[in-house]
Amino acid sequence: MLLTMPDAMIGYIYSRDTAAEEAAASALLGDCLRQEPGGGIYTYTSQAGELTFRSGGYIELGWQGDDAPDMDGLLSHAGSPELRTVGTGEGEWMLYVGSIPVYGASVSGEGGAYSGSWIFGKQSGTEQQSLSLPAMILAVGRVMQARGVEKIDSVDPAYILSAMQNGDVRLTPVWRVESGRQSFYISVLSGEETAF
Repeated sequence: MLLTMPDAMIGYIYSRDTAAEEAAASALLGDCLRQEPGGGIYTYTSQAGELTFRSGGYIELGWQGDDAPDMDGLLSHAGSPELRTVGTGEGEWMLYVGSIPVYGASVSGEGGAYSGSWIFGKQSGTEQQSLSLPAMILAVGRVMQARGVEKIDSVDPAYILSAMQNGDVRLTPVWRVESGRQSFYISVLSGEETAF
């Protein structure tokens, strides 16, 4: 399993784009009023509902419209071809980089209340200093030993979304390792176990 993993993965940084947020809010809510209470919070309100964007990609939607909200349209990425939105059909949407899932980037809800973390910004940088395949295999072994894990059930490439202090978001490339009922993530950039 480990030998079939990609030998290099790129990390991404996305800068917050308040114009993209406003365009997404207008497309979903129609003619809406924008409020800026401070702290990187932007709230858009119309008769259809209220959509709030926060620094680090956090969003909240309170929907009051007669029809279901167009979440696929809200979460689409026309300007970022590498990002893909996948709906689970159960009131949840996940973000992918190509075919690789992004953990920590999902929106879910029901009954008119939706929330989660997402990317509405533009790619502003990359992190390309990934470890070699042998170094990553050794890193997996170190983490397994530290956790007392003796067997791996599966290992897959993934990304983890994390908020940066300046309000931007980072997608860190990781190997997602499953053993029994536990999953853990090892950064391809550092070889260290990473949480989200």
